[in-house]
Amino acid sequence: MKFFFTALLFRIIPKKAFSALTGILSRIKMPCFLLLPFFSWFCRRYNVNYQEAGEVLAAYPSFDAFFTRRLKPGSRKIDSSQHIFVSPVDGKILCAGEISGNAINVKNHSYTAGELTGQNTKIFDSWKFIVIYLAPGDYHRIHHSRSADIILVNWINGDKFPVHDTAMKSVCGIYTKNTRLVIGYKAETDFTMVCVGAFNVGSISFYHPAQGELFCPPVILPVRAERGGEAAVFHLGSTVVLLMEKIIFNGIIRAGEKIQMGQSLGKIG
Repeated sequence: MKFFFTALLFRIIPKKAFSALTGILSRIKMPCFLLLPFFSWFCRRYNVNYQEAGEVLAAYPSFDAFFTRRLKPGSRKIDSSQHIFVSPVDGKILCAGEISGNAINVKNHSYTAGELTGQNTKIFDSWKFIVIYLAPGDYHRIHHSRSADIILVNWINGDKFPVHDTAMKSVCGIYTKNTRLVIGYKAETDFTMVCVGAFNVGSISFYHPAQGELFCPPVILPVRAERGGEAAVFHLGSTVVLLMEKIIFNGIIRAGEKIQMGQSLGKIG
């Protein structure tokens, strides 16, 4: 009964309008004396390691600028071992495994890779996947897992359901219902990254080495991406799903484990 009413509430709330408003408000520049107390509260509430931030808190003119902050150089070590994938984000591993029958199983819900990416489902048969959730206090810039050519960048318009545990249990197929950014890579082993939006996520931007930060097409492709380079930014919240043609996961890759951007996920194999 609880999940029924939760699902009903999520469907009634004007999620897109509310999220758009949140995005606008988060970008409003405000005086330091108003923002600093809020930043301090947010850091305490969500356990943010602000010592890693690239700027002092007083230097951020808006909440969005703080939330999408870059880190100090050297804050994350990018594993330089050959033939590996590294984590594209900081976050908590929700699940990892093999795409079986073209299905990805997350929190007792099944998604087809085709629905998730907007591509031909058959492409992903027997690929591996990992789902990483970014909590509000995490670093919210997204990076490339390997050096490769980017051959696809696609924004899929959708809803803005929350992606926390209660919502995942209450609403079927959230990842394929929500707005998402899909980035396709071509290399010796192909991979695709799906950045899934959520409630209060104002937008997801793609970082192009030549064009800079983009919120919509056109995108000049193909373009070269380097391992650990900046790929995208969540302007508030959410989840990344990484689909890989070939990988043997490390033993540390388990549901519930925390992981940092640049940490090895496993080797190609």
